[in-house]
Amino acid sequence: MAAESSVVVVANTSDNSALAEFANVTGNSTTADLPQYYDRLYKVIGFVFVSVIFAVGLVGNLMVILVVWRTRSMRTPTNCYLVSLAAADILLLVSAPLPTLIEFFLIVDQSVFGAVGCAAMVRQLHCQHRRRRHHHHHHRRHV
Repeated sequence: MAAESSVVVVANTSDNSALAEFANVTGNSTTADLPQYYDRLYKVIGFVFVSVIFAVGLVGNLMVILVVWRTRSMRTPTNCYLVSLAAADILLLVSAPLPTLIEFFLIVDQSVFGAVGCAAMVRQLHCQHRRRRHHHHHHRRHV
């Protein structure tokens, strides 16, 4: 039981040397089995850049939507199209950079959606690729 609590405490640190030291104490001399974390400098720089991209994108797109919504003379077909692009951009900002901000602090190659979520996304992408390839191949034969 004490070994399990030690693993949790050490695994929650972002210092790989502590993990290597724990492996040596427990008799496991290989570090290949230990979880690998991103370098601290990489985490900080990545977090800052992705946060700035998220904040600027969110504020800018919200401003476009609010200006067109509140100003009646701005409701032209072109501006309505721009509002739809701004809304799509907000959806993209929420679905891509936010999980990335979390992933900087996870173990390398670990999904923010967990193993099941990762497997489901990979399966979905694989099925889409197969359908496209099959459709393209099927179309080519009959032409």
